Amino acid sequence: MELKGPMLAYAGPRGRTTSRLEVAMDLVVCLDLVNEVMEEPEGRPVAEPTHDEVEALLDFTRSIAHATERKSAPVAAYALGLAIGGLGPARRAALMTAAAMRIDEVAAAETRET
Repeated sequence: MELKGPMLAYAGPRGRTTSRLEVAMDLVVCLDLVNEVMEEPEGRPVAEPTHDEVEALLDFTRSIAHATERKSAPVAAYALGLAIGGLGPARRAALMTAAAMRIDEVAAAETRET
């Protein structure tokens, strides 16, 4: 996975400081584990997402988690993945970004109404 930008640190779960490099390595390890499972006869390899796709997906799931119950984020990400799976990487990233922006708009409008 190609990383762009500075390797900034941020506080992860339970206050642990995590670098973008560690997050990327965690993603690579997770994708490798998924690919091991997908070696079954009916499976197919999981393509490594581009940097833009990762950023867009993180924005999308963050928007969902802040606008709804947190547990909705993985389910929404799965549904979005099914919907955009056959598209190219740039189009997938663009649609994830558009979906995140729309969720943020709706959440902001609902907040203003209350």
